[in-house]
Amino acid sequence: MKGKRIFISFQGVESGFTLWCNGKYVGYSEDTFTPSEFELTDVMTEGENKLAVQVFKWTSGSWCEDQDFFRFSGIFRDVFFYAIRTSHYPNDSKLYELCDEYGLYLIDECNMETHGMWDMVGRGVWPIEKALPGDRKEWQPLLLDRVNSMYQRDKNHPSILIWSCGNESFGGKDLSFSALPYTPHELENAMHAYELPPIYYTVVKVSLMQMGVGGDDSWGARTLDEYLLDVSKKLTLSFYFKGIS
Repeated sequence: MKGKRIFISFQGVESGFTLWCNGKYVGYSEDTFTPSEFELTDVMTEGENKLAVQVFKWTSGSWCEDQDFFRFSGIFRDVFFYAIRTSHYPNDSKLYELCDEYGLYLIDECNMETHGMWDMVGRGVWPIEKALPGDRKEWQPLLLDRVNSMYQRDKNHPSILIWSCGNESFGGKDLSFSALPYTPHELENAMHAYELPPIYYTVVKVSLMQMGVGGDDSWGARTLDEYLLDVSKKLTLSFYFKGIS
């Protein structure tokens, strides 16, 4: 490998880690279920090299990874192949390759779940201002980075039909910010959140049916009949825009 650039890729580490090579700091990463890659070219030597990884069970990202699973922190990448919706975080890339090959549709879901926070809000224990991500601007960069990491890894898989910003996360302006303002082309050309252009428009999406919208709860109730679209008839949509000074 002499004369070539050398990289290392971690496909999954829960929930954060720091990497050293030959006693030199290489980098730090969070987001358990998307890859983290580091270049080792400048810190490696001829002969034997030593890698050291410190794994952190709890990080700032833990607030956004409140999915229903056991907390087995560490370096891993073996997961369940039964669901086409990648609930509730990005899955192993080999699953996507299988779906591409066999023509299965995928809902690719971001590593974002905060129900431990908004459950307390729903029970009246905490005020709504504590819900994550809600309208808290300090969480926008983290959410955008997670959505962009998932998109950049998986954008070339034709099996992906829907991109999900996360499961059981309290909505608000932050979640709308990551879901609506950017086109796929803009996300594809921005490697980091700060490279995204200023926003002067909104992308409007209409769903035939969405669980929890117009239903009896926010996570699984069937949509009520009066809120369903009748696809047997021709549908016409009208929009009215009102400026706000």
